[in-house]
Amino acid sequence: LRMLGRERDCLSELEPMLPTAQAAESAAPLPAAEFLSQLGRCHAALDAAPVARDLFGRALQLRRGATDAGALVAESETDLAQLAPPEERLGALRKALAQLRGSGGEQNALGVEIWKDLGETYEELHNALEAEAAYRQSLDIALARFGANHPRTSAAQQELASVLLGAGKLTEAERLLGLAQDSLLAKW
Repeated sequence: LRMLGRERDCLSELEPMLPTAQAAESAAPLPAAEFLSQLGRCHAALDAAPVARDLFGRALQLRRGATDAGALVAESETDLAQLAPPEERLGALRKALAQLRGSGGEQNALGVEIWKDLGETYEELHNALEAEAAYRQSLDIALARFGANHPRTSAAQQELASVLLGAGKLTEAERLLGLAQDSLLAKW
């Protein structure tokens, strides 16, 4: 529901289950953490940062206490980073990326997302050079992990193309946008 832009419906469906998830924290910490993360994302999408921060923080605690949950810890760190101001967000995202690398590597969907988030943050800080580098990394991982015709790859192509347009690198931007368009047309 959240991914469909129906954040309020997301809350209506999940909020009644919060006591059940909280009661299950001891017996099933990872599913409880996933629930808290999803609920936190619904709150974050509705600009309820304090509630989202509490939910993400609890999910992070549960995941840190679990065995072999390194990538999930990185996911919770990424969720929390999204709530921070841009200057703090950079450090938090780098920490999440280091956590992800230490738990099996960044060649996955979360790696694509963290690099994308870094690119967006660098753009907010008006650092086009670092934004371009981060978006390139996001695209490289998306291509290697998901292939040329995956929606994550198309999104990464569009994000990089946007920065390239701003830098006046029109030929490469046009090529990337064409690839993204071809992929989306083929899919839809």
